Amino acid sequence: MIKKITLLFLVAVSFSAWSQQDGYQTHFQFNEMSFNPSYAGKVKDKMCVSLLMHQQYAGFKSELIKAADGTPAVEPYNIGASTQFLNLSARLFGKFGIAVNVINDKIGPQTYILPKLSLSYYNVFKNTSEISVGLYYGKMQKTLDGTKLKALSLLQNNIADPAVPSTLVTSNMMNDLGFGIHYLNPIMNNLNIGVSATHLLESNIVDKSKSLLTPFSSIKRHFYANAAMDFPVGAGDLVIQPNLLVKYGGKLQIDLNALAIFNEQYYGGLSYRQGDNINLMVGFMQGDFKVGYAFDFIVNGLKPGSKTTHEIFVQYCKGIKFKTKVNKYMLNPRHLKDSQY
Repeated sequence: MIKKITLLFLVAVSFSAWSQQDGYQTHFQFNEMSFNPSYAGKVKDKMCVSLLMHQQYAGFKSELIKAADGTPAVEPYNIGASTQFLNLSARLFGKFGIAVNVINDKIGPQTYILPKLSLSYYNVFKNTSEISVGLYYGKMQKTLDGTKLKALSLLQNNIADPAVPSTLVTSNMMNDLGFGIHYLNPIMNNLNIGVSATHLLESNIVDKSKSLLTPFSSIKRHFYANAAMDFPVGAGDLVIQPNLLVKYGGKLQIDLNALAIFNEQYYGGLSYRQGDNINLMVGFMQGDFKVGYAFDFIVNGLKPGSKTTHEIFVQYCKGIKFKTKVNKYMLNPRHLKDSQY
């Protein structure tokens, strides 16, 4: 299986440019702003920092590539995707969201980093629901490690291919734009629906040193739709929360998970990624702190074992206040905690 994947990759690099899909994430319901900028400032009157680390198929390596004379040409290296999402987000004055996001993604010899600024505006309807629109602007840079590649023509006939690099190649910083909108209704079981688009500026990616004759990758638009609801069970100490994410970026893929949340403190659940794997999810929440872990069971034909997927999500929020005019009298001191006066 690994040999087939490696050969297919070599053929793809030798004869055409190829695009990189957005990185996977299992805890997508806690990290919507990574694909939808309208979730910037999702938590009202709080500043939140979060980190999500996803390692796809840990231990999945290429095979030893040999030259025509049988000598080693490329040593085995990790080809499983590794993705990190870092977010800093805040809601200001109840209506304006701002977030700084950094995405770092590596798959095989190709890496991209995308720092971006997300802005959003929230319109609240009589304290019962809200709708938010947002956009982001970022700068993306991609690299391709040519030391981990060997053209088929070089391996078979000792003839170099000018389309395959032998050193590290890097692109210029490229503009990246995205747009999103989402709707939240707490009185309808926390109904949450969002749609978004990322990488609106499609382009082919070329080596900034001009050493390659052809583009070594490309950026493709991605479209997302997500939805979630809460369903209390019994007295409400247990809440079942189904979550759906539909993504299209050259191909359609569906992520579906269901969490069981106990006493707003512990959660466990299962997640299914179409054509890929089933994930077990567990987590702990205490006040403004949240931590979660996901582990996968492979269902895509790869042999189970050490080649598994791990994900860790951590989030911490801190309240922020702005000086506003304070009424002399509180009409309802019993609800002082939630008062907007």
